[in-house]
Amino acid sequence: MPFSPPNTGEKFYAFAAAIARLPLREQILALKRELFEAHKRELGIRFDCAELKEAIRTLRIKSAGGHQDGFADWLRVEFAQGSRELASFKRVREKNLRRLHNEVSRLRAHCEDQEKRLHHLHLELRATEVDGEELEQTCQSLLLMIERAAQSAGKGDSPEAQALGAGDSAGIQASGASA
Repeated sequence: MPFSPPNTGEKFYAFAAAIARLPLREQILALKRELFEAHKRELGIRFDCAELKEAIRTLRIKSAGGHQDGFADWLRVEFAQGSRELASFKRVREKNLRRLHNEVSRLRAHCEDQEKRLHHLHLELRATEVDGEELEQTCQSLLLMIERAAQSAGKGDSPEAQALGAGDSAGIQASGASA
């Protein structure tokens, strides 16, 4: 029965869809963990391959010594089949690892873009707060100047100017208090 590697591409996309709901940092951590697990599986396959190669080497030594029989032929056929299966699995694994690396890179870039955008928004917020503080100080200074002008106009002017100055000052203070 020929080797059929698991459809890890479909599993990867199902995995990617499952973690899509997570925050970006957690998505990256999950992808890194999956990459680590893929590397562990690769090491296991390499170890199995090394064991198969050692078994073949041992069988070749035995068959060279005149112990050739049907079992050795069967093992050669099994080794050839196993080698083809391993090569097929390696191609699929490498393809999936490239996809995983690309997805991690894409998510990292997206995270960096979002962090830059957040930093820019923080800078804009701070600039707006500073502008608001400066505007408030300017308004307070203008109100103080108006009050002083009204007081000085009230001290040396006619009773009509005093009444007009006091009325303007009270109106400005009332409008400044409601603002």
